[in-house]
Amino acid sequence: MTEQDFEAMSRIELRNYLNSHRDDNRAWDVFFTKLGQDRSSNSNQWYPAPLDEESTRITEEAIKQKIQEKESA
Repeated sequence: MTEQDFEAMSRIELRNYLNSHRDDNRAWDVFFTKLGQDRSSNSNQWYPAPLDEESTRITEEAIKQKIQEKESA
């Protein structure tokens, strides 16, 4: 069996590999590390799950604003 260089694989290549090697924990570790790096470098803002009325209102306003931005682009 050949040693895979997971760090050199793109996230898509790694995902495709994992589809047929689901028990490869080292590959999963690299995949989730890459996923986290993608999310941290992404300009999208993440919001916590709304747990009360105020956070629900903030989340709804953020969603409406994103929709308006997409529609006006």
